[in-house]
Amino acid sequence: DFDERDDVVIARLVGELDLSNVHDIGDGMSAAVSSRTAGLVLDLSGLTHLDSAGIRLLFDLRQRLTTARQRLVAVVPEASPIREVLDLAAVTATLPVYAELDAAVAAAATRS
Repeated sequence: DFDERDDVVIARLVGELDLSNVHDIGDGMSAAVSSRTAGLVLDLSGLTHLDSAGIRLLFDLRQRLTTARQRLVAVVPEASPIREVLDLAAVTATLPVYAELDAAVAAAATRS
């Protein structure tokens, strides 16, 4: 599910992000982000499972968007079941993670 606020694309992921769907989701996000987009917010609030393929997608997206001078940020509530996975994989050390959508959108609106 995609939404836009000004120059920011919001991608809401629900359920699982794993090897079975990571390519389709990655392709969808790439298609949703144009050169005019300031940033991409991944709303992971509804995600219940994240495996290594999903982690890899986050790192790949971050690299692609950084190269294009666009921002990638995520929304992950503190009580989310995937929060610990992101911490263990050091995603939170390289990808800004916010508990609230509005804060994430504000951060993504600033070009790198």
